[in-house]
Amino acid sequence: MKRTLVVLALLLAVGITLTFADDAAKPAGITFGSWARAIYAPLMSTDSDTTAGMGTSWGTAMRVGFTIKADSETAGFYVTQCGDNDSIGVPDDVAVYVKPLPGLKITGGTFFDDTLRNNGAAFGSWNWIRTGDGLGESFGFARLRGANQDANISYTMEGLYLVFMQAQSPTGGNLTKYGDGKDEAAGGLNNSSFAASYTVPNMVTIKAAKIGFANAKADLPGWTEAFYSQGLYTGWYQIGAVVKAVPNLTAEADLWIPTNKDNSLISMNIPVSGSYKMGAATINAFFDYLSKNSDYLDKNAMALGAGVDYDIGNGLTFNSDIRYNDKYFNTLSGADYSTFTAAKMMVGGMTTGEEKAKTSVFVGVTKALAVGSLGVGFQYNTLAFGTQYSAQDPTKAQWAIPVKWEVSF
Repeated sequence: MKRTLVVLALLLAVGITLTFADDAAKPAGITFGSWARAIYAPLMSTDSDTTAGMGTSWGTAMRVGFTIKADSETAGFYVTQCGDNDSIGVPDDVAVYVKPLPGLKITGGTFFDDTLRNNGAAFGSWNWIRTGDGLGESFGFARLRGANQDANISYTMEGLYLVFMQAQSPTGGNLTKYGDGKDEAAGGLNNSSFAASYTVPNMVTIKAAKIGFANAKADLPGWTEAFYSQGLYTGWYQIGAVVKAVPNLTAEADLWIPTNKDNSLISMNIPVSGSYKMGAATINAFFDYLSKNSDYLDKNAMALGAGVDYDIGNGLTFNSDIRYNDKYFNTLSGADYSTFTAAKMMVGGMTTGEEKAKTSVFVGVTKALAVGSLGVGFQYNTLAFGTQYSAQDPTKAQWAIPVKWEVSF
Protein backbone atom coordinates (compact mmCIF):
# COMPACT_ATOMS: atom_id res chain seq x y z
CA MET A 1 0.00 0.00 0.00
CA LYS A 2 2.78 2.41 0.92
CA ARG A 3 4.58 1.59 -2.33
CA THR A 4 1.40 2.37 -4.27
CA LEU A 5 0.99 5.71 -2.52
CA VAL A 6 4.62 6.60 -3.21
CA VAL A 7 4.17 5.79 -6.90
CA LEU A 8 0.99 7.89 -7.07
CA ALA A 9 2.73 10.79 -5.34
CA LEU A 10 5.62 10.60 -7.80
CA LEU A 11 3.23 10.54 -10.75
CA LEU A 12 1.38 13.54 -9.34
CA ALA A 13 4.64 15.44 -8.84
CA VAL A 14 5.75 14.64 -12.38
CA GLY A 15 2.36 15.76 -13.70
CA ILE A 16 2.57 19.06 -11.86
CA THR A 17 6.14 19.58 -13.06
CA LEU A 18 5.13 18.89 -16.65
CA THR A 19 2.18 21.27 -16.34
CA PHE A 20 4.37 24.12 -15.13
CA ALA A 21 6.97 23.26 -17.71
CA ASP A 22 4.27 23.46 -20.38
CA ASP A 23 3.20 26.87 -19.10
CA ALA A 24 6.81 27.99 -19.01
CA ALA A 25 7.15 26.94 -22.62
CA LYS A 26 4.44 29.41 -23.55
CA PRO A 27 5.78 32.78 -22.37
CA ALA A 28 3.74 35.91 -22.76
CA GLY A 29 4.24 37.65 -26.08
CA ILE A 30 5.26 41.26 -25.53
CA THR A 31 4.11 43.78 -28.14
CA PHE A 32 4.62 47.50 -28.63
CA GLY A 33 2.30 49.89 -30.43
CA SER A 34 1.72 53.61 -30.87
CA TRP A 35 -0.88 56.05 -32.14
CA ALA A 36 -0.81 59.81 -32.64
CA ARG A 37 -3.16 62.57 -33.78
CA ALA A 38 -2.48 66.22 -34.54
CA ILE A 39 -4.76 68.96 -35.89
CA TYR A 40 -3.43 72.22 -37.31
CA ALA A 41 -5.84 74.94 -38.38
CA PRO A 42 -3.89 77.53 -40.43
CA LEU A 43 -7.08 79.58 -40.64
CA MET A 44 -9.63 79.87 -37.83
CA SER A 45 -12.02 82.61 -36.82
CA THR A 46 -12.19 84.41 -33.50
CA ASP A 47 -14.75 86.95 -32.30
CA SER A 48 -13.53 89.63 -34.70
CA ASP A 49 -10.41 88.32 -36.42
CA THR A 50 -8.74 85.32 -38.09
CA THR A 51 -6.02 83.31 -36.39
CA ALA A 52 -4.45 79.83 -36.36
CA GLY A 53 -4.80 76.92 -33.94
CA MET A 54 -3.11 73.64 -33.12
CA GLY A 55 -4.07 70.71 -30.94
CA THR A 56 -6.21 67.61 -31.35
CA SER A 57 -9.91 66.71 -31.31
CA TRP A 58 -10.38 66.92 -27.53
CA GLY A 59 -7.85 69.53 -26.46
CA THR A 60 -5.13 72.01 -27.34
CA ALA A 61 -2.19 69.58 -27.19
CA MET A 62 -1.23 67.12 -29.93
CA ARG A 63 -1.02 63.56 -28.63
CA VAL A 64 1.33 60.62 -29.09
CA GLY A 65 0.29 57.45 -27.26
CA PHE A 66 2.25 54.24 -26.96
CA THR A 67 1.35 50.87 -25.47
CA ILE A 68 3.36 47.98 -24.04
CA LYS A 69 1.35 44.77 -23.73
CA ALA A 70 2.13 41.21 -22.62
CA ASP A 71 -0.45 38.45 -22.95
CA SER A 72 -0.58 34.70 -22.41
CA GLU A 73 -3.29 32.11 -21.83
CA THR A 74 -3.27 32.75 -18.07
CA ALA A 75 -1.92 36.26 -17.37
CA GLY A 76 -0.75 39.55 -18.79
CA PHE A 77 -0.40 43.30 -18.40
CA TYR A 78 -0.62 46.48 -20.46
CA VAL A 79 0.55 50.06 -20.06
CA THR A 80 -0.55 53.02 -22.18
CA GLN A 81 1.37 56.28 -21.85
CA CYS A 82 0.52 59.50 -23.64
CA GLY A 83 2.66 62.47 -24.53
CA ASP A 84 0.82 65.78 -24.90
CA ASN A 85 3.20 68.43 -26.21
CA ASP A 86 5.99 68.62 -23.62
CA SER A 87 4.39 66.41 -20.95
CA ILE A 88 4.22 62.63 -20.63
CA GLY A 89 1.65 61.01 -18.37
CA VAL A 90 -0.38 57.81 -17.94
CA PRO A 91 -3.96 58.92 -18.48
CA ASP A 92 -5.36 55.68 -19.83
CA ASP A 93 -4.17 52.19 -18.85
CA VAL A 94 -1.85 50.57 -16.31
CA ALA A 95 -3.28 47.13 -15.64
CA VAL A 96 -2.30 43.58 -14.71
CA TYR A 97 -4.60 40.57 -15.04
CA VAL A 98 -4.86 36.83 -14.54
CA LYS A 99 -7.14 34.28 -16.22
CA PRO A 100 -7.32 31.37 -13.74
CA LEU A 101 -10.24 29.58 -15.41
CA PRO A 102 -11.71 29.57 -18.92
CA GLY A 103 -13.75 32.75 -19.39
CA LEU A 104 -12.75 34.25 -16.01
CA LYS A 105 -10.52 37.34 -15.91
CA ILE A 106 -9.41 39.35 -12.87
CA THR A 107 -7.85 42.75 -13.54
CA GLY A 108 -6.40 45.45 -11.31
CA GLY A 109 -4.98 48.90 -11.99
CA THR A 110 -6.11 52.03 -13.83
CA PHE A 111 -7.93 51.03 -17.00
CA PHE A 112 -11.16 51.03 -19.02
CA ASP A 113 -13.59 48.23 -19.82
CA ASP A 114 -15.12 49.09 -23.21
CA THR A 115 -16.81 45.74 -23.85
CA LEU A 116 -20.35 47.18 -23.81
CA ARG A 117 -19.51 50.80 -24.67
CA ASN A 118 -21.49 52.44 -27.48
CA ASN A 119 -19.62 55.04 -29.56
CA GLY A 120 -22.62 55.67 -31.82
CA ALA A 121 -22.03 59.42 -32.22
CA ALA A 122 -18.24 59.19 -32.75
CA PHE A 123 -18.18 60.09 -36.43
CA GLY A 124 -17.54 63.15 -38.59
CA SER A 125 -16.55 66.25 -36.62
CA TRP A 126 -16.05 64.18 -33.44
CA ASN A 127 -12.80 62.98 -35.00
CA TRP A 128 -11.76 66.49 -36.09
CA ILE A 129 -12.43 69.65 -34.04
CA ARG A 130 -15.24 68.64 -31.70
CA THR A 131 -18.32 70.81 -31.76
CA GLY A 132 -18.90 70.97 -28.01
CA ASP A 133 -22.07 68.86 -27.89
CA GLY A 134 -20.26 66.17 -25.88
CA LEU A 135 -21.85 63.43 -28.01
CA GLY A 136 -19.47 60.87 -29.48
CA GLU A 137 -17.87 58.08 -27.50
CA SER A 138 -19.89 56.58 -24.61
CA PHE A 139 -22.95 57.97 -26.40
CA GLY A 140 -25.21 55.08 -25.43
CA PHE A 141 -23.70 52.64 -22.98
CA ALA A 142 -20.83 54.13 -21.03
CA ARG A 143 -17.40 52.58 -20.67
CA LEU A 144 -16.71 51.11 -17.25
CA ARG A 145 -14.01 52.95 -15.36
CA GLY A 146 -13.29 54.33 -11.94
CA ALA A 147 -10.90 56.88 -10.58
CA ASN A 148 -7.37 56.19 -9.35
CA GLN A 149 -7.48 52.39 -9.23
CA ASP A 150 -10.00 49.73 -10.17
CA ALA A 151 -10.64 46.05 -9.58
CA ASN A 152 -12.50 44.24 -12.36
CA ILE A 153 -13.84 40.66 -12.41
CA SER A 154 -15.38 39.51 -15.70
CA TYR A 155 -16.71 36.26 -17.11
CA THR A 156 -17.32 35.43 -20.77
CA MET A 157 -18.97 32.29 -22.13
CA GLU A 158 -20.86 31.62 -25.39
CA GLY A 159 -22.45 35.04 -25.82
CA LEU A 160 -22.76 35.79 -22.09
CA TYR A 161 -20.73 38.60 -20.52
CA LEU A 162 -20.77 39.46 -16.80
CA VAL A 163 -18.61 42.07 -15.10
CA PHE A 164 -18.17 43.68 -11.68
CA MET A 165 -15.93 46.73 -11.34
CA GLN A 166 -15.09 48.54 -8.12
CA ALA A 167 -13.17 51.80 -7.97
CA GLN A 168 -11.01 53.39 -5.36
CA SER A 169 -12.26 56.73 -4.13
CA PRO A 170 -10.67 59.53 -6.22
CA THR A 171 -9.80 61.26 -2.96
CA GLY A 172 -7.85 58.28 -1.63
CA GLY A 173 -8.83 55.76 0.98
CA ASN A 174 -9.74 52.17 0.20
CA LEU A 175 -11.83 50.22 -2.30
CA THR A 176 -14.97 50.11 -0.20
CA LYS A 177 -15.56 53.68 0.88
CA TYR A 178 -16.93 56.57 -1.16
CA GLY A 179 -18.76 59.50 0.38
CA ASP A 180 -22.11 60.15 -1.28
CA GLY A 181 -22.86 63.16 0.89
CA LYS A 182 -25.34 61.25 3.01
CA ASP A 183 -24.17 57.80 3.98
CA GLU A 184 -20.50 57.00 3.60
CA ALA A 185 -20.99 53.51 4.98
CA ALA A 186 -23.04 52.64 1.88
CA GLY A 187 -20.39 54.01 -0.46
CA GLY A 188 -18.82 50.67 -1.41
CA LEU A 189 -21.58 49.29 -3.63
CA ASN A 190 -22.68 52.77 -4.70
CA ASN A 191 -19.19 53.26 -6.07
CA SER A 192 -19.21 49.95 -7.99
CA SER A 193 -20.41 49.20 -11.51
CA PHE A 194 -22.15 46.00 -12.61
CA ALA A 195 -23.00 44.96 -16.15
CA ALA A 196 -24.30 41.96 -18.09
CA SER A 197 -25.02 41.20 -21.73
CA TYR A 198 -26.10 38.34 -23.93
CA THR A 199 -25.40 38.18 -27.67
CA VAL A 200 -27.11 36.16 -30.37
CA PRO A 201 -24.54 36.30 -33.20
CA ASN A 202 -25.54 38.45 -36.18
CA MET A 203 -28.89 39.19 -34.51
CA VAL A 204 -29.01 41.13 -31.25
CA THR A 205 -27.17 41.97 -28.04
CA ILE A 206 -29.19 42.74 -24.90
CA LYS A 207 -27.33 44.53 -22.12
CA ALA A 208 -27.91 46.10 -18.72
CA ALA A 209 -25.69 47.97 -16.28
CA LYS A 210 -25.59 49.88 -13.05
CA ILE A 211 -22.93 52.62 -13.25
CA GLY A 212 -21.32 53.58 -9.95
CA PHE A 213 -20.57 57.02 -8.52
CA ALA A 214 -16.88 57.19 -9.47
CA ASN A 215 -17.61 55.89 -12.97
CA ALA A 216 -20.32 58.51 -13.50
CA LYS A 217 -18.22 61.33 -12.10
CA ALA A 218 -15.15 60.47 -14.19
CA ASP A 219 -16.56 59.74 -17.62
CA LEU A 220 -20.21 60.72 -18.07
CA PRO A 221 -21.85 64.02 -19.13
CA GLY A 222 -22.19 67.00 -16.85
CA TRP A 223 -25.86 66.65 -15.94
CA THR A 224 -24.74 66.26 -12.33
CA GLU A 225 -21.69 68.52 -12.03
CA ALA A 226 -23.42 71.11 -9.87
CA PHE A 227 -24.25 68.34 -7.39
CA TYR A 228 -20.73 66.86 -7.42
CA SER A 229 -19.37 70.23 -6.32
CA GLN A 230 -21.24 69.72 -3.05
CA GLY A 231 -20.34 66.04 -2.66
CA LEU A 232 -23.78 64.82 -3.81
CA TYR A 233 -23.52 61.89 -6.22
CA THR A 234 -25.60 59.68 -8.44
CA GLY A 235 -24.92 56.68 -10.61
CA TRP A 236 -26.94 55.41 -13.57
CA TYR A 237 -29.06 52.42 -14.47
CA GLN A 238 -28.67 51.52 -18.14
CA ILE A 239 -30.48 49.05 -20.39
CA GLY A 240 -30.06 48.69 -24.13
CA ALA A 241 -30.14 46.59 -27.26
CA VAL A 242 -27.83 46.38 -30.29
CA VAL A 243 -29.54 45.04 -33.40
CA LYS A 244 -27.60 43.54 -36.33
CA ALA A 245 -30.34 41.41 -37.90
CA VAL A 246 -30.44 43.54 -41.08
CA PRO A 247 -27.35 43.10 -43.32
CA ASN A 248 -24.95 46.08 -43.18
CA LEU A 249 -27.00 47.79 -40.44
CA THR A 250 -26.03 48.23 -36.78
CA ALA A 251 -28.53 50.06 -34.56
CA GLU A 252 -28.58 50.64 -30.82
CA ALA A 253 -31.18 52.07 -28.44
CA ASP A 254 -30.47 52.68 -24.76
CA LEU A 255 -32.13 54.07 -21.65
CA TRP A 256 -30.42 55.82 -18.74
CA ILE A 257 -32.09 56.52 -15.37
CA PRO A 258 -30.25 58.11 -12.42
CA THR A 259 -29.84 55.95 -9.32
CA ASN A 260 -30.48 59.07 -7.23
CA LYS A 261 -32.89 61.41 -9.03
CA ASP A 262 -32.42 64.14 -6.41
CA ASN A 263 -28.81 64.57 -7.56
CA SER A 264 -29.41 64.87 -11.31
CA LEU A 265 -30.79 67.60 -13.55
CA ILE A 266 -32.39 64.98 -15.82
CA SER A 267 -34.66 62.09 -14.96
CA MET A 268 -34.06 60.04 -18.12
CA ASN A 269 -31.76 59.89 -21.15
CA ILE A 270 -32.71 58.04 -24.37
CA PRO A 271 -29.82 57.80 -26.88
CA VAL A 272 -30.41 56.06 -30.24
CA SER A 273 -27.73 55.56 -32.91
CA GLY A 274 -27.12 53.60 -36.07
CA SER A 275 -24.72 52.92 -38.92
CA TYR A 276 -25.60 51.58 -42.38
CA LYS A 277 -23.12 50.58 -45.07
CA MET A 278 -24.34 50.90 -48.67
CA GLY A 279 -21.72 50.26 -51.33
CA ALA A 280 -18.89 52.76 -50.92
CA ALA A 281 -20.90 54.86 -48.45
CA THR A 282 -21.38 54.50 -44.70
CA ILE A 283 -24.27 56.49 -43.21
CA ASN A 284 -24.16 57.33 -39.48
CA ALA A 285 -26.87 58.96 -37.37
CA PHE A 286 -27.84 59.59 -33.74
CA PHE A 287 -30.67 61.08 -31.71
CA ASP A 288 -30.57 61.96 -28.01
CA TYR A 289 -33.54 62.92 -25.82
CA LEU A 290 -33.17 64.21 -22.27
CA SER A 291 -36.20 64.18 -20.00
CA LYS A 292 -36.10 66.95 -17.41
CA ASN A 293 -36.04 66.51 -13.67
CA SER A 294 -38.99 68.80 -12.95
CA ASP A 295 -37.51 69.74 -9.57
CA TYR A 296 -34.77 71.71 -11.39
CA LEU A 297 -35.70 72.14 -15.07
CA ASP A 298 -38.72 73.39 -16.95
CA LYS A 299 -37.87 72.04 -20.42
CA ASN A 300 -36.81 68.74 -21.96
CA ALA A 301 -33.89 68.71 -24.41
CA MET A 302 -32.79 66.98 -27.60
CA ALA A 303 -29.86 66.65 -30.01
CA LEU A 304 -29.42 64.87 -33.34
CA GLY A 305 -26.84 64.38 -36.06
CA ALA A 306 -26.04 62.51 -39.25
CA GLY A 307 -22.98 62.00 -41.42
CA VAL A 308 -21.65 60.19 -44.47
CA ASP A 309 -18.25 58.61 -45.08
CA TYR A 310 -17.67 57.79 -48.76
CA ASP A 311 -14.77 55.74 -50.15
CA ILE A 312 -13.70 57.69 -53.24
CA GLY A 313 -10.95 55.22 -54.13
CA ASN A 314 -7.15 55.39 -54.28
CA GLY A 315 -7.04 55.74 -50.50
CA LEU A 316 -9.29 58.84 -50.44
CA THR A 317 -12.34 59.08 -48.17
CA PHE A 318 -14.90 61.89 -48.05
CA ASN A 319 -16.12 62.64 -44.50
CA SER A 320 -19.05 64.81 -43.44
CA ASP A 321 -21.63 65.42 -40.76
CA ILE A 322 -24.24 67.91 -39.55
CA ARG A 323 -25.31 68.22 -35.91
CA TYR A 324 -28.02 70.13 -34.09
CA ASN A 325 -28.65 70.72 -30.37
CA ASP A 326 -31.70 72.63 -29.22
CA LYS A 327 -31.13 75.52 -26.81
CA TYR A 328 -32.22 73.49 -23.80
CA PHE A 329 -29.64 70.81 -24.52
CA ASN A 330 -26.96 73.49 -24.73
CA THR A 331 -27.81 75.32 -21.53
CA LEU A 332 -30.23 73.24 -19.43
CA SER A 333 -32.45 76.32 -19.54
CA GLY A 334 -34.59 77.06 -16.50
CA ALA A 335 -32.43 75.24 -13.96
CA ASP A 336 -32.88 76.45 -10.39
CA TYR A 337 -29.24 76.88 -9.41
CA SER A 338 -29.95 78.86 -6.25
CA THR A 339 -28.99 75.96 -3.99
CA PHE A 340 -25.70 75.21 -5.77
CA THR A 341 -22.31 76.78 -5.17
CA ALA A 342 -20.85 75.93 -8.60
CA ALA A 343 -23.62 75.64 -11.16
CA LYS A 344 -22.48 74.36 -14.58
CA MET A 345 -24.39 73.72 -17.75
CA MET A 346 -23.85 70.59 -19.81
CA VAL A 347 -21.68 71.96 -22.63
CA GLY A 348 -20.56 75.17 -24.27
CA GLY A 349 -19.79 77.50 -21.37
CA MET A 350 -22.95 79.65 -21.53
CA THR A 351 -25.07 80.60 -18.56
CA THR A 352 -28.84 80.79 -18.10
CA GLY A 353 -30.21 83.73 -20.08
CA GLU A 354 -27.94 83.10 -23.10
CA GLU A 355 -29.86 80.11 -24.44
CA LYS A 356 -29.18 79.39 -28.11
CA ALA A 357 -29.52 76.33 -30.29
CA LYS A 358 -26.36 75.07 -32.01
CA THR A 359 -25.86 73.79 -35.56
CA SER A 360 -22.53 72.49 -36.84
CA VAL A 361 -21.45 71.46 -40.35
CA PHE A 362 -18.31 69.58 -41.35
CA VAL A 363 -16.85 68.32 -44.65
CA GLY A 364 -13.40 66.86 -45.25
CA VAL A 365 -11.25 64.53 -47.33
CA THR A 366 -8.76 62.04 -45.87
CA LYS A 367 -5.91 60.28 -47.66
CA ALA A 368 -4.78 56.93 -46.23
CA LEU A 369 -1.01 56.50 -45.88
CA ALA A 370 1.04 53.37 -45.22
CA VAL A 371 0.99 53.86 -41.42
CA GLY A 372 -1.40 56.78 -41.02
CA SER A 373 -3.53 59.36 -42.78
CA LEU A 374 -3.65 63.04 -43.76
CA GLY A 375 -6.81 65.08 -44.23
CA VAL A 376 -8.13 68.59 -44.73
CA GLY A 377 -11.61 69.91 -43.99
CA PHE A 378 -13.91 72.82 -43.27
CA GLN A 379 -15.98 73.25 -40.09
CA TYR A 380 -18.61 75.81 -39.10
CA ASN A 381 -20.48 76.14 -35.80
CA THR A 382 -23.24 78.63 -35.08
CA LEU A 383 -21.71 78.67 -31.56
CA ALA A 384 -18.04 78.28 -30.66
CA PHE A 385 -16.25 74.94 -30.89
CA GLY A 386 -16.10 72.91 -27.70
CA THR A 387 -12.31 72.67 -27.92
CA GLN A 388 -10.97 76.20 -27.71
CA TYR A 389 -8.03 76.64 -30.06
CA SER A 390 -8.25 80.39 -29.56
CA ALA A 391 -10.08 82.91 -27.39
CA GLN A 392 -13.70 82.89 -28.49
CA ASP A 393 -17.03 84.12 -27.14
CA PRO A 394 -18.99 80.84 -26.76
CA THR A 395 -22.22 82.52 -27.91
CA LYS A 396 -20.81 83.51 -31.34
CA ALA A 397 -20.23 81.52 -34.54
CA GLN A 398 -16.84 80.06 -35.38
CA TRP A 399 -15.27 78.43 -38.45
CA ALA A 400 -11.98 76.66 -39.14
CA ILE A 401 -10.02 74.92 -41.90
CA PRO A 402 -8.42 71.99 -40.05
CA VAL A 403 -5.56 69.84 -41.34
CA LYS A 404 -5.45 66.51 -39.47
CA TRP A 405 -2.85 63.77 -39.53
CA GLU A 406 -2.66 60.47 -37.70
CA VAL A 407 0.10 57.89 -37.35
CA SER A 408 -0.24 54.29 -36.15
CA PHE A 409 2.42 51.61 -35.63
